[in-house]
Amino acid sequence: MDVRESTRWVVEHCQLVSIDEEATSALAQKWAREGFKVPDWDQKYHYSGPPEMTANFILLLDTLNFCFWEEPKWEIEFKGETLSGYWALAASLTRAVQEGIPVLDTKYWASIGYLDAGYIFRGNGDIPMRSERCGILRVVGKAMEQKYGGQFIKVINAAEGSAPRLLDLIAREVPFFSDTANYKGQKVLFYKRAQILVADLWGAFGGKGLGAFAEMEQLTAFADYKLPQVLRELGVLQYAEPLAKKIDALEPLPSGSSEEVEIRACTIWAVELLKQALKELGIDLPSFQIDWCLWDMGQKMPLANPHHRTKTIFY
Repeated sequence: MDVRESTRWVVEHCQLVSIDEEATSALAQKWAREGFKVPDWDQKYHYSGPPEMTANFILLLDTLNFCFWEEPKWEIEFKGETLSGYWALAASLTRAVQEGIPVLDTKYWASIGYLDAGYIFRGNGDIPMRSERCGILRVVGKAMEQKYGGQFIKVINAAEGSAPRLLDLIAREVPFFSDTANYKGQKVLFYKRAQILVADLWGAFGGKGLGAFAEMEQLTAFADYKLPQVLRELGVLQYAEPLAKKIDALEPLPSGSSEEVEIRACTIWAVELLKQALKELGIDLPSFQIDWCLWDMGQKMPLANPHHRTKTIFY
């Protein structure tokens, strides 16, 4: 079973979420007509150094890459800019490296304290779920020390250049990366942070060296809260009235609830349908790069509809 197969079953049995194929086709035609650019890997907010240190940075980044939406909004100042969300996370960790804090050392992760994290992520407000992030990082740090001598590069090398194999290794070997759910008695795989970790390694190394992976096309979109918000805004995702009312009223959806699972599964398959529509127009992009394009749109376009609220460590 893989992410596509398991989420397809959800889409086929959805009750509250649907994909508008006409809107999907229209979006593909708009991109083909107006042109678009796949975002480059950012060099300003992400640390880059020796390969083994860069690999640890990406693991650190994606271990902590979840849930930025709590209020009050957390922001930091970095190089004259005010950043929030994911960009604030990346810049905070890069700032910590520049300040000599040993955030690339998994021994440091294994013993990180609440106050340590408070300093690393200092800014306006507090990073959401700081305590949970510390606990997760300690467990991941200990696992990396015990199994791989603190070097994530060893996990990467064990995959022998295969993106699917690396994804499987991460989901099995790195704690808190096995992102799954149960829907009507069926196991559903999402692996959001595990997949984005593989894609981020590919991006950070420009698809070369440690980032030279075969079968990157096997990755799907990364089912989070921002992508479905963008897809709903574009008319691609449609919510039944009871669900739409909940989301618009900012009512929380429990992690693993049928509503949340349907949103995430339909997000993955909306991107799959968009990929197929683009391919028919002569544009051949893997799902993960379409995800990057949609996420980048969500950072720039006004969004009238709120995203769904699910408190989770997985996205």
